[in-house]
Amino acid sequence: MLATLVAALTALAIAATATIEPSPPAVLEAGLGFVSGTLAGQVTIDVSVRRLPLVPSLTSAVVFISAVAISDIERLGPVMAGAAAMTLITATLRWLGRGQLGRGDVVLSPVLGALVGWLDPWAVGTAWVLTAVSAAVFAVGGLSLGRLGRRSPFPYGPFLVLGSVATMALLVVNTP
Repeated sequence: MLATLVAALTALAIAATATIEPSPPAVLEAGLGFVSGTLAGQVTIDVSVRRLPLVPSLTSAVVFISAVAISDIERLGPVMAGAAAMTLITATLRWLGRGQLGRGDVVLSPVLGALVGWLDPWAVGTAWVLTAVSAAVFAVGGLSLGRLGRRSPFPYGPFLVLGSVATMALLVVNTP
């Protein structure tokens, strides 16, 4: 169910890019397509085996940042700022949580931060709030239904993607 929700929000965010003026160049659209496919795969893998492969996350970050550098160099600064901020927040939370977040979550963060930063680097905080809220709702629901215990691990990558994609959708919808 979570993978379906993330896929629907990703489709909404990609469809909403058609409303961005001026429209993104073909290289950037190809980069967005590659990243969305990779994120859908990463969510599916994380839900099924509770482990995020590092190489697809790193590859999608490089592809998207390269696409921005080729097609929209003016946005490269905000993209890099978003990637750095998201990674810094995730790494800090991993350190403070004594490893509760996995290394794959930290490695997934640059591409998510780059995507959010492409629209607004200051929205990385919003993405993290939506990530935390969606994970909390899932955890409370799981505890209430008896599907999760107080110490039950669950994959956090899908919530990172959900919070980031929801933030992107909100940014695009609220753009004048």
